[in-house]
Amino acid sequence: MKRWQKIVLTAIGISIGAYGYRQLIPIYRIDVHSELIQLGDLNHDRKWTGEDWNEARLVLEDPWKADPEKLWALDLNGNGAIDPEDLDILKQLIAASGDPYKAQEDAQQRHAAFPFPRELFRYVNDRQPRFRPAYALPIPWALPPEMGWFGEFRRPGGNGDYSDALDRDLWDESARLIRAYHRRADHLEPLELKHLQSKLALAKQHWEAGRRFETLLTLIGLVEDGETITTRDQPKLTLQVLLFRDHLRELLLSPEMAILKTTHDRKPLFDRLQHYLADDLGLVGYDIETLAPPRNLTSLENYVERAEWQYYKSSSKYDDFLKLIAFAQTDRRYLRAALIRAENTMMSWLKTTICRWSCFTGKP
Repeated sequence: MKRWQKIVLTAIGISIGAYGYRQLIPIYRIDVHSELIQLGDLNHDRKWTGEDWNEARLVLEDPWKADPEKLWALDLNGNGAIDPEDLDILKQLIAASGDPYKAQEDAQQRHAAFPFPRELFRYVNDRQPRFRPAYALPIPWALPPEMGWFGEFRRPGGNGDYSDALDRDLWDESARLIRAYHRRADHLEPLELKHLQSKLALAKQHWEAGRRFETLLTLIGLVEDGETITTRDQPKLTLQVLLFRDHLRELLLSPEMAILKTTHDRKPLFDRLQHYLADDLGLVGYDIETLAPPRNLTSLENYVERAEWQYYKSSSKYDDFLKLIAFAQTDRRYLRAALIRAENTMMSWLKTTICRWSCFTGKP
């Protein structure tokens, strides 16, 4: 056998051996990386001190804008909520000079429950999403007059059955809305106040009818709108689009939609839609039935924009997609709010219907 043949065969043998080694040895087959988290250690000094308590107070001033890692680490009892017991555990750890064993002994002498020291540490996969715990503390912000009926909500006492989970989320969402309102109260525009009052009236209607889940969904939608509007440097158009979106939702249950379904007469629906375009967005003089197609396929600019969007989407890292998928599949609030987002598909439906009728066939 020639020398070069021996070299090739040797290289192939080494490659096969290396591949087999990586398949047989578990350390190479399991790509999992974890870090050890010390719950309650909010300043990352591996101790429980008064500084952690100061950090906790800062976090709780606005828990929905705080670092989610710190908020997650503040859930010392691991029940998915920040409640008085979490703060009590942290106080006991600090009082015991950061010694979890001494804090446990002190609690046992009082016949009080206290986590075993090992429970105060977590090994967390770096790809595992860390969701913001629900807010289950007394609400320290004054109830605005428009939200006075929030006082009927029951503050959650644990993480029990589904009914308890609804109470927990209603309390959390109401506290989040109250906090957002106080940040924006001095700068509310008439359109914003009108939007807030109409959504609150709908939520109250659901609540008084005993529809707690629908109340929660309405509050989630209102919080999302409020936090979108209060983002810095938002143009007035943002609020206008939110109002237009709500009016499009109303169209689904409107008499004009019923006429369209029964007689295929689209003019009443188009007239009302044009009214919303003018009233909400200031777009006047539009005749929907004669509008051009929404995307001109002969324009090179459309293809350039599409390629640019595809480039940025493709530049996302593999781990980013894993985190996004884990969040979308497991985050409780997102999954519930997705029911609201699903309603937005009717906007696509309206656009597609209008295009099909007005731009292509001209027939219902």
